[in-house]
Amino acid sequence: MIKPESLLFQILENNKEVYQFYLQIRVSVYDPEEFVPLDEDVEETWIPFEIVDKSYLQKVVWVRDEYFIIETTDLAGNPLHITYWEFGGKEILRNLQSSRLFQPIDVEMPYLIFFTKHLPSLKLNLSKFGISPFRVKLEQQQNKNYYSLGIGGEKLLVDQDTYHVVAMHSQIQIWGKDYLMIAKFSNWDSVKERIPLTTQLFVNGRLFKEAQVNEIKFGGIRSKAQPLLKSYNRLFSADLDFDLDTKYGK
Repeated sequence: MIKPESLLFQILENNKEVYQFYLQIRVSVYDPEEFVPLDEDVEETWIPFEIVDKSYLQKVVWVRDEYFIIETTDLAGNPLHITYWEFGGKEILRNLQSSRLFQPIDVEMPYLIFFTKHLPSLKLNLSKFGISPFRVKLEQQQNKNYYSLGIGGEKLLVDQDTYHVVAMHSQIQIWGKDYLMIAKFSNWDSVKERIPLTTQLFVNGRLFKEAQVNEIKFGGIRSKAQPLLKSYNRLFSADLDFDLDTKYGK
């Protein structure tokens, strides 16, 4: 059996050739208790209810261990939220419309935490999801064995062959009560085969969000970052001395 730290190193090693990328994402939102309260069991044939007018778009500019920007807009392109994170602790999270407020879970791309060169950073991010990276066991799902990293309900499921993280189990609090939240990752990009093009989030077994990557680029990141920085300069300039020169975490 692989040791926990060795498994984490394998995940990082598997993603080491991903230095930067630009994504365009469409996010569909569902109401997990439109017909049945979360506390009640649902049948396997349960169909999620999509809240069509809550769908939104995102642009993600990411450079490993340096910075990322996530712009969230409605389907008409009206800005709703802007996220800026810089390695070292600088962070901006701003709602741009008072009529629609976003929490970090609404805008974050959970798989981003696996694209780093730094094991302590990965461990810290896992701890934010309640995942303790100190125990590994084998877990079988649909006739396939996966590495399960974690203790109790909070864990990662890792493909034994590709070292793709295929699922992340954590806890979410809704109306003061804790529920199991599962992020499932699938449909890997055709160029580097490292970025999941589909991310589904489930609460208590019910789908409540699905993010689909519609465009992906691994080059020309500066040209993608500049328009976003220009659009939100009034927000960034007051808080950050932003530098577009990238070092790719080296």
